Amino acid sequence: MAFRVKGLLAAYSAITVWALGLVLIKYLACYFQVFSQNFYRYSSAALTLLLLANSTGKGGGLFKRELLCRLLLPAFLVFLFQNAVVTGIYLTSTITAALILRLNVVLVNLFAYVLFREERRLIASKYYLLGFTLSLLGVVGVTLGGSSCEDYGFTIDMGASLVLLGTLFWALYLVSIKKLLAKNDPLSLSSIVFTESSILFFPLAMYSNGLKEIFYAPPEVIAILFFSGALSVGLGNWMNYIAIRELGVALPSTLGLLTPLLTAIFSYLLLGEMLTARQVIFGGLIILGCLLVLLRGD
Repeated sequence: MAFRVKGLLAAYSAITVWALGLVLIKYLACYFQVFSQNFYRYSSAALTLLLLANSTGKGGGLFKRELLCRLLLPAFLVFLFQNAVVTGIYLTSTITAALILRLNVVLVNLFAYVLFREERRLIASKYYLLGFTLSLLGVVGVTLGGSSCEDYGFTIDMGASLVLLGTLFWALYLVSIKKLLAKNDPLSLSSIVFTESSILFFPLAMYSNGLKEIFYAPPEVIAILFFSGALSVGLGNWMNYIAIRELGVALPSTLGLLTPLLTAIFSYLLLGEMLTARQVIFGGLIILGCLLVLLRGD
């Protein structure tokens, strides 16, 4: 029972700070380029996690060569995910991004089917097939609601399309970390992954000449930049690792469907964004489809 409570608290903490993080990314877009924001936020997250690991006595095994090498792929997938999603959020609403990101529930199960033999019954499940179809329709509906590419009589939300691409990378990342998480401490893993990711962001931030932006931003904006990195990227992902370890994958994924609702609340309070009828209808299809996938099982 104690482990279940710990897992539930970790899951709720993760989805809350992730929802807030999406809104803060949009807020920081006025002051920072994509690459510089990613570098500073991930550096803050990595430093926070490394300090926590050392303070809890779990920092001794962080720099084993074998583990560092095995986590390069997950770190690179996180790097790709963050660049695609943040660029997408700059171009679309945070609510749209939150809705599309829920598709990772479907994609994680699909990749698990391809890569893990124990998941081979998944595609035969009527829940999965119906859920995948509904989620796909929802994503198409949300994506075809933007303000660009109007030459052919319809519009495509390019920001939503980039978030969808990022969701694909995130699902691959979760699958890549699955087996490592079973044998390693969550704090140690998250410390290494986000340290390696932050290093990958540095050349892009330097090449885009975005590193100097921090010298022109107001002090409160700089505080939000580093706070959002430490909280949403660092602590949020650590909490998610704990939730997966204590509860498995299904329950944290189910609770994660609350993220769009929390994002909508934070977006309204901090940015003044409102839900549109399109987002409600097609976002509902995405969430319903994800629920059906999570209820799979013959």
